[in-house]
Parts: sequence; structure tokens; C-alpha cells
Amino acid sequence: METTNNFNFETVIIRGERITLSPVSLKFREDIFREFTKEITRFMFPASPTEISEIDSFIELSKEGMGNKTDLVLAITDIESGEFLGMCGLHGSKKP
Repeated sequence: METTNNFNFETVIIRGERITLSPVSLKFREDIFREFTKEITRFMFPASPTEISEIDSFIELSKEGMGNKTDLVLAITDIESGEFLGMCGLHGSKKP
């Protein structure tokens, strides 16, 4: 996907038949904290949080990456109920 200077990752919302992908935000902090167990995060970064402040930091770093146009971090929700289902992300690096 080619981006322009006006493209804002923080406004990307993708709707499918059954799910919605929307930028991670503090709205999802309790869900992420509850669901990011040691079993789920075994092979992931970040590791399972022990305090909700770790989720707040993760969200802020994600938003910073989206603002810098290096990352796209999305919450996955059920399109009908709005139930939190998980997270997905694309992580890149700044061009030299």
C-alpha cells in the first residue's frame, strides 16, 4: 500500500462481514489487559502485562508508531456485538 503525506493510520477502519479492525486506543485497555495472558503472549512482544499501566504504555507506543507511519496496530471486534476479539499489527521501520 502506498501512502501519501496526508494518510493517517490512526483513522483507518476496516469493516468485513463479521469483524471490524480499528486503531488501538485506550477504549480497549481493559480487554487487552484481560486477554493478553502468559499463554497468549508466549511468543509475542510485549509479554503478558502485570499492571494495566503496561497496556497504557503499549497503546501510547502503538499510537506513536501509527503517527510516525511505521506501524499499524488494530483491535479486532465483532461487527454486530462490538466484542473485543483480539489485536493485529503491521510493524515496519523508518526509511533511512
